[in-house]
Amino acid sequence: MESGQPVIQFDPYDWLPGHGENGIKIREDRSDLYIEISYDDLSRSGELRRELRFTRTCCFHRSSFPGPSLLRIKFQELGTLGKMVKYPNSEAAAAWRMHFKNTRAIDHYGMWFLSANLMVQAFSESYELGDETRVS
Repeated sequence: MESGQPVIQFDPYDWLPGHGENGIKIREDRSDLYIEISYDDLSRSGELRRELRFTRTCCFHRSSFPGPSLLRIKFQELGTLGKMVKYPNSEAAAAWRMHFKNTRAIDHYGMWFLSANLMVQAFSESYELGDETRVS
């Protein structure tokens, strides 16, 4: 399967410090996938976090990065590592839409967390990035 050309949705380094995230926590609640991104607050002491929520997720894959992937998808990264991307022409997302007989608008999203050495691929209807909150 081919991922197709990626389209950048946002660059977390617009708000992450240069050394990246401190940690990533992934959880599921019903059909939603949540990725909590924690990072240093450089303007004050302490830590901040933001939550990335994928709505109505039918499938997701998490693996170490770099490393082998069990996904049989040929990715076109083209300078998008570290950024949140969407693959509008993903063959895998098309397969999920066909599975649901086109009653669900499944899209393919991907993100590579460089400090955590983690790749996450989500097949979801949409995503939203929450506001920054103070941890400590």
